[in-house]
Amino acid sequence: RKSLMRYRKYTRILSALLVLCLLCSLVSCGKARPIKSSKEEMTPVGTVAGHEVLYEELRYLTLKYREAMAMTYGETIWDTAESREAYRAELEKAVLDNITSNYAVLALCDEVQIKHTEKAIEEAVQKYVQDTVDQLGGMKVYREQMAAEFLTDHFFRFSLAVSFCETELLYVYTDDL
Repeated sequence: RKSLMRYRKYTRILSALLVLCLLCSLVSCGKARPIKSSKEEMTPVGTVAGHEVLYEELRYLTLKYREAMAMTYGETIWDTAESREAYRAELEKAVLDNITSNYAVLALCDEVQIKHTEKAIEEAVQKYVQDTVDQLGGMKVYREQMAAEFLTDHFFRFSLAVSFCETELLYVYTDDL
């Protein structure tokens, strides 16, 4: 009888541990883990201030600025070769200015030893992404929204990290002298 009670006790403990493990795995499934970008998206297309610029960033900025310019100048500005050429310089300048400003922030951060890969920044980025996923209603909608915006999860996280670095940099230069 004693061994039967021990057996039941161990069975209950093992059952409780199993339930706990299942709950932990379910909770972790809901976590917004980074979505791997394709090899093409992760291809470096240049460097700025010692940092590689990836294709995903160039593509995102180009497509978003094209879209904005079409809204400003009319939907047909990209339809003919002549029209495309007329707006090409403006598009290139807008894209390059944006890329340069991102990496200017990182270059200044390098000078004061702030890294966009620091644990605190990565945690803030993860929290922001998780909040975004939760607001949208789940990972499926998040993925769909990313695709609709020409955005990758990797570049979204990178942009957030640069933004958090910029805030930290502003603090260092204004309050922490």
